Amino acid sequence: MRDLFEDTMRAILADQLSAEQVISAEGGEFPVQLWASLEENGVPLALVAEDAGGAGGTLSDVCGLVIACGEHCAPLPIIETMLANYLLAKHGQAPLTGVVSFSASDGLLINKGSVSGALTNVPWGRNCDYVLAAVGAELLVLSAAAARDCQHISNTAGEPRDTLNFKEAKPLLSIPMAAGESNKVLLLCGALVRSAQITGAIMRVLMMATDYANERVQFGKSIARFQAVQHQMALLAEQASMAKASCEVAFALSEQSFNEDSIAAAKLCSSDAAGVAAGVSHGVHGAIGFTHEYPLHIATRRLWSWRSEFGSSSYWSCLLGERVCVAGADNFWPRLVAGSF
Repeated sequence: MRDLFEDTMRAILADQLSAEQVISAEGGEFPVQLWASLEENGVPLALVAEDAGGAGGTLSDVCGLVIACGEHCAPLPIIETMLANYLLAKHGQAPLTGVVSFSASDGLLINKGSVSGALTNVPWGRNCDYVLAAVGAELLVLSAAAARDCQHISNTAGEPRDTLNFKEAKPLLSIPMAAGESNKVLLLCGALVRSAQITGAIMRVLMMATDYANERVQFGKSIARFQAVQHQMALLAEQASMAKASCEVAFALSEQSFNEDSIAAAKLCSSDAAGVAAGVSHGVHGAIGFTHEYPLHIATRRLWSWRSEFGSSSYWSCLLGERVCVAGADNFWPRLVAGSF
């Protein structure tokens, strides 16, 4: 199942998404045809049970798919829609049709069944039909059209991270959180998928830097033959492997419920690797890597953006550090090898 999901996604993106189209999307042009193709191939419902119209995949099954989206810098909220429908299915709700997004923002309040406040950092808020938000012990489904207004905001990569302002809006669904379920479910969900998207973007810049180092000739030989460049390329490959391993583990351990420790580690590892990867890849490319005509910036701007979304490195470092301290010195090694604090 995993290979089928990943191969399908890679084939669609390779065939229908170019660097020029990514840049056009940054200018506000939503890729309607690409979205239609992904819908036609069932990607939004990949994690929904077959008897509910989905493909019946698991989180482990879609890890490669999410990495592929990051590698191709897919400029649309297909991952957000897929995960939103997954969350609804886990709570016994039917999947939604259309573009769905979610935000971990805590700016909404419920009063007498109505929602008011600002939902910030909504990926593609201007384009979505529905948005998920967690308020207290409830998971809400809101119509984007019910927002009083939408403030258009973009991250460094030019991707929409909008603010939807609601005033006494009625939720379409209000779902009580399951017993023991963290009210940070959307934060964990977002951090999990961003770790995989970052991994994909790192793999992209590794491939581009490798190709460029082999092609660029200086002093009569390719710069890939210089030891200083080889050291940097080895460091970049190391970071890519670390990010991929950590996100694979997080997806696998989150099959039943989102595993906070492994997600924290994955987001921390991938975010730290993002900075190293962007620096090394631009260093290897030199001046050409900073030009708008050369596509390296498409991936590196996303690395710089995604590492700050759904919890920064500092946030996840503090969370893991606090758990280590609370567990105490005697429990450090046993819990480390068990993958749980």
